Amino acid sequence: MIILARDCKVRCPVIMALLLAVGVVGLATRLSAAESPVDVGNRKQLMIDKRFMADSKDITLRMNPPTQRRLVLRQDKPWETYIGFAVSVIEHEGQYKMWYWAEGKPPILCYAYSKDGIAWEKPNLGLVKYKGSAKNNIVMATQEATVFLDPIAPPPARFKAISMMHWPDPKTAGLYVHTSPDGIHWKISDQRVFPVWADTANQVFYDWRLKKYVANIRVWPSAYRAIGRVEMDDITKPWPIKHLEKPFYIWGKDKIPVASHEVPTVFGYEGRDPGPADYYNAACVQYAWADDAYFLFPSPYRRFPGPPVGKYGNDGLLDVQMAVSRDGIKWTRLTREPYVAMGTQGELDASQVYMGLGMIRRGDKIFQYYGGHGATHGVPISEVEKNGPGGAIFRVEQRLDGFVSADAAYEGGEFTTPPLVFSGKQLVLNINASAMGTCKVEILDQQGIVVPGYSLKECDEIGGNSVEKTVSWSGKSDLGSLCGQTVRLRFVMHACKLFAFQFPCPAPLFDGKSFEGWEGNLDAFRIEGGAVVGGGLEERVPRNEYLCTKKEYTDFELRLKCKVLGKDANAGIQIRSERVPNSNEMIGYQADMGDNWWGCLYDERRHKLLAGPPVSEQGKLYKKDDWNEYVIRCQGRRIQLWLNGKCSVDYTEPDQSIPQKGVIGLQIHGGPPSEAWYKDITIKLLPGSE
Repeated sequence: MIILARDCKVRCPVIMALLLAVGVVGLATRLSAAESPVDVGNRKQLMIDKRFMADSKDITLRMNPPTQRRLVLRQDKPWETYIGFAVSVIEHEGQYKMWYWAEGKPPILCYAYSKDGIAWEKPNLGLVKYKGSAKNNIVMATQEATVFLDPIAPPPARFKAISMMHWPDPKTAGLYVHTSPDGIHWKISDQRVFPVWADTANQVFYDWRLKKYVANIRVWPSAYRAIGRVEMDDITKPWPIKHLEKPFYIWGKDKIPVASHEVPTVFGYEGRDPGPADYYNAACVQYAWADDAYFLFPSPYRRFPGPPVGKYGNDGLLDVQMAVSRDGIKWTRLTREPYVAMGTQGELDASQVYMGLGMIRRGDKIFQYYGGHGATHGVPISEVEKNGPGGAIFRVEQRLDGFVSADAAYEGGEFTTPPLVFSGKQLVLNINASAMGTCKVEILDQQGIVVPGYSLKECDEIGGNSVEKTVSWSGKSDLGSLCGQTVRLRFVMHACKLFAFQFPCPAPLFDGKSFEGWEGNLDAFRIEGGAVVGGGLEERVPRNEYLCTKKEYTDFELRLKCKVLGKDANAGIQIRSERVPNSNEMIGYQADMGDNWWGCLYDERRHKLLAGPPVSEQGKLYKKDDWNEYVIRCQGRRIQLWLNGKCSVDYTEPDQSIPQKGVIGLQIHGGPPSEAWYKDITIKLLPGSE
């Protein structure tokens, strides 16, 4: 029946009516019900749940643990005690930064940095004294602390740390949010934002989908620790909570109570778990490289019996699980198996494992970091210090988008999506079909009827392992004729793992042939060899000229190749900009080009350099008189530049009056004879874009 229903002849309404009349219920009839299409635009979609499976057969959603476990930091300084419980990592302006908490007396937050995310250094910062000396990497003394980069904060407060302070005073103890311009020099807050105790690696991040801050914190809704959640517009002011008539006092009413029902619980022990368990450290991530994907990496805590049966109180083992969500509120676990397992007996992570906050992308790999302990949870710190082993921090690697896959065995499997609407020109898959596996994709209309030219038979077989595999039918991959139409995708796979799909729009902004979609002084620009060329090498360039898009953009990722030729040549790419009335000039941000300017962010509105690499480093970033690739990412008030794969700028606009929307412009700067070349110009709209 399925074969019949998918045959093009079923387009005949008489045959379809006959099938329905005799009660034949095949896939096509199940798919024919009216459904609102899912608008996937040109954004990447992960296979983390069954959102894109309207119908499936022999397909399994599988969690994929990371690989390449490597030790990156060992507890080897006298001020480091029990490190690894709270770890945060951030990529910022081409450097990788790490903060890790050490449970000493006093507890402290330490800092490390790396150029590649692999080798880490602990600098002598000279900020906080330990036993009379500031030759250490301590940035503040505080209880469990985590750090995040705030994309909408002004530069003096772009880094934020959330920590517990002032134990156990009920009047002052609780959560505090501290600020820093660089993650090293911190302004300690005196504003308590959460007035109950949550003794874990609590976290906050800015959710660009909600345009709100979200905190995931420890709560005790029962006798077991769980994860609560609260949203707010301003994390530096008291958070919205429910004040309880009967707070939960664990240590007595003379001490601060623990959080219980002040905020909703979103994750914790449930009946499907093997047994009662606490859950530590949410380690929530809003995934930056796909649409509507959140990950939670909590540590389940298996409690041992206390004395006299057990040796220690509050003792047990912890590893890391993974949960997935489309909104950061409703969480699903595909399995209770560990995402990051404990090491074997005698190793530094043999008994406790805690996932750090944040992810670092390195090409097609995602780096994650976790803290490990060889001792079980209840072993006193004094005993750990005396006998070891202490804590350590490890790195693991995950495939880009590889956390969950839709898997088919060798025998084969298939699934069909719900109705989709897309805005790209091709279908690209993140897929691993191994050496022997295969995948084919068929495109159906909303009723489940094959679209001519895109049948399973016409699809070119997909094999091998690729994070960006373009699907083609009889050698053709262009889907422009289907853009905006309602379609379904049918995947037929053997020995295959599908991680994600996307209809990317490298919506070319420039077609290589005409100035369609652009405006400007066309006497100053020409098209040569598929590139836009501004200026000339024979005569002086009389004034600044700009070729601009007719459309405005808000949140986007712009990619292009560019070069400048000529002595003292200068040019740039305008973003979020506008033309000055009755003038040839523009105002707005500019990704700069030219000796001593490559990789810099300049502001033509305020006529000043906003951010950029040191001049001594610029020569390592660009290729003189040759093509260079710029990636320009604008999201919210944050602007990031990558030049030839290296992040050169990570800037957050502090001035709320500066528009974050505008046209894109290609400049040739007035001055000596010179040329600016631009080609392969594409744009990808980001979540939140208008």
